[in-house]
Amino acid sequence: MALLTVAGTVNLTRVPSAGAAPGDETTRTALGDLSDRAARTPQRSSGAPDYLYAVRPTAMAHDVPGSEITFTAAEDAASYLWTEGLEISAVDQLGLGDNIGNTARIRCDGPGLIDTGVRGSYWATNMVPPTETALTPVLRWLFIAPQDGDYTCRISMASYSTIIKDGREVSMRLAAGARLTRAVYANAARWGLYGGANELVKAGQTKVTLRSTFLPTVAAADQIVVVQDAALTTCKANSSIKGCAGGVSRNPGTTVRSWIEAQPKHADGSDCGRSWRGEQRQQTFSSAKHHAHSTSLIRFAESKLAGCAGVRLSLSLQHVSGNPFVLHRTFFEGIVGSHGVALEMTPEQLRVHDHAGGDGAIAGLIDENESTGRAVAPVLVG
Repeated sequence: MALLTVAGTVNLTRVPSAGAAPGDETTRTALGDLSDRAARTPQRSSGAPDYLYAVRPTAMAHDVPGSEITFTAAEDAASYLWTEGLEISAVDQLGLGDNIGNTARIRCDGPGLIDTGVRGSYWATNMVPPTETALTPVLRWLFIAPQDGDYTCRISMASYSTIIKDGREVSMRLAAGARLTRAVYANAARWGLYGGANELVKAGQTKVTLRSTFLPTVAAADQIVVVQDAALTTCKANSSIKGCAGGVSRNPGTTVRSWIEAQPKHADGSDCGRSWRGEQRQQTFSSAKHHAHSTSLIRFAESKLAGCAGVRLSLSLQHVSGNPFVLHRTFFEGIVGSHGVALEMTPEQLRVHDHAGGDGAIAGLIDENESTGRAVAPVLVG
């Protein structure tokens, strides 16, 4: 499959791509197959069997069988990956306080990935029994090949808890059918928080992060879709999480509001018209839930740019109520928690995108309802 490329930065420092404004966090940009062939036939892994695994005292990631997807890619070729049908639940009966930590990952292996250091993304949260019975995470990652070669990407899972002691054993079930899906879009870029100290957000504050300037390059394209994932932790009283401070026991958790802002830009980086916001999402996570992933989406027609050269994207995280929270800049073994992706799509790619899971797969706009553990619609405000 012939793939074209445009220049993008290749190291992990915050060096902007061509035309980007200072402070941008874009790492790589690439063009996809302009013929739409790849978009018409998304590639899917075979799917995992019904699968049991043990909860460990500490996080020990293991690969999910049947979730792997293998493909050949040219240097700088971009592949958008997302999970489907990923659901985990406890096999053994759990009571109040038997919280189980869970981390899911998309991890890619192949030539050059050790050198570049960027291999995938993670999602993490606690399962809080007895009311929460299952978790249904959605992960996404824009893979960009560091060189020509064959690559394999897969889902890995880890479940862990301090209750695993004195001979106690707990097993988790991963429901059959979990898989990765791969698609190629006309133009794509990714950015992320690749290391550094956690950032504390206190009452009344709004943190603006995950900034990047995206440059439309495909004349036949029709839509731009942007999704930003932020890994967060509520700061309970006496929290041991690095960067946490100011939590008090009377607060049961934290409520956060998030949105993406789009500011059109001239080629010289100056503003080009007025900015606008995507839908706002409000999310509450308890001290027991501990970690949460805040996911925000903005989707718009390219005509909205009205001839501007590009669009500056940023994620706002607003403290609404409860204890302070931290934004994680965790980057471990090439896996990042807080990251963004932008996709430029032709009409045909947009049609296939919507048919194959669309914004549900890309945005992952679901809340985990702590009373049932099942996915429910998000609360949109404003």
